[in-house]
Amino acid sequence: MIILLKILIVLNILILAVHLFLFLKYGKKSAALTGENVNDNITTIIPLKNISKSDFKNIIKTLEIKSTSEVIVSLESKEEKYYDKLKSLRKNYPKLKIVIAGSPGNNMPKTNNIRQAYKYVTNEFIVIKDADVIPNEQVYKDLYRKIKKPKAGGGFAPAFYIPPGSLGGWLVNIVTNYFFTQTLYFVANENSFKFLAGAFMMVKKSAIEKFDAFDGIIDNITDDASLGKKLADNSFDIYVSDYPVFMNAPESSLREAFINLKRWIVIIKKFFGIKYILLLPLFYPGNSFVLLVSSLITGEFVRVSIAVFIFSILFKLSVSVFLDKIIFKKVYNLLVYFTVLIFGILQPFAWAMFICSNSLSWAGRKFKIGNGGKILEVKSVK
Repeated sequence: MIILLKILIVLNILILAVHLFLFLKYGKKSAALTGENVNDNITTIIPLKNISKSDFKNIIKTLEIKSTSEVIVSLESKEEKYYDKLKSLRKNYPKLKIVIAGSPGNNMPKTNNIRQAYKYVTNEFIVIKDADVIPNEQVYKDLYRKIKKPKAGGGFAPAFYIPPGSLGGWLVNIVTNYFFTQTLYFVANENSFKFLAGAFMMVKKSAIEKFDAFDGIIDNITDDASLGKKLADNSFDIYVSDYPVFMNAPESSLREAFINLKRWIVIIKKFFGIKYILLLPLFYPGNSFVLLVSSLITGEFVRVSIAVFIFSILFKLSVSVFLDKIIFKKVYNLLVYFTVLIFGILQPFAWAMFICSNSLSWAGRKFKIGNGGKILEVKSVK
């Protein structure tokens, strides 16, 4: 037990050191708009399912982005709610193309939409964005600047949720903003990533044509991570934008938020397999809480464990406040940051709760997932 405690102490100190290093190195970075001419060389693909009013507005905003000369909206069927309104947009926006992807069968619906849209791409640089992402000219220019480099294959932008009014929406907001995206934002100048994050990503057509593009990932639950892995396996660099993108957090119930949380955990666990253990840094500061409890139970290294726990709590709080000040130009009330700390402490237990799960629900379908994220079975649900 003492040996295990020593390992936990060393692990926690290393994790805190990494976070502190990232914070000091990148926390004060301020990306400058390059103003670079992208020569209308970007196609934007927007896969759609259950489109909302705000999604429709974001599509219009995307059509007004000067850096993209072609916007391809891909739907599963003409029964989509806003299909007729989308068609009417073509009168004022000739750059808009609408693709009916058809039923995905036992494949990933989103990837099927992207795959069908890809057949109509005419540009070298391709942005693939979710409909709820608010488009940003700066992100287009920044990612174009980065991935036009010869060894670059793609890149993505850190995605932040704009806080909602619902309790479930706040849970989604906390998980995304203060844990996953927070770390990505601090390493935005690095290019050693082995994956893409699909809220807003850009790839080179010439890079993904080195392999089977979307044909080889259509039966995978991830479109972004699996495509990024193929790029990395083919020795292409993957970059992160200095600029974030924003999404409106869903007005969901707590039950819906927990379903989303389970879905993310299952996807990550099945995709990464045994490498799941390498996600320990994302459990911060929960790992310091595990260390503290273990020390109190055994009576060993109590002072050290208390010190590590207090520092991790204060550091997480400081980083969260600092990032909100940079990203949202405001600091939220104490209840928000208290909730962030509580969730951070409980995070390892949330991940452990679904360690044996291999199924998830998504957009009216239930998926059974195998190793590597491969879709084994799909059932329609009401």
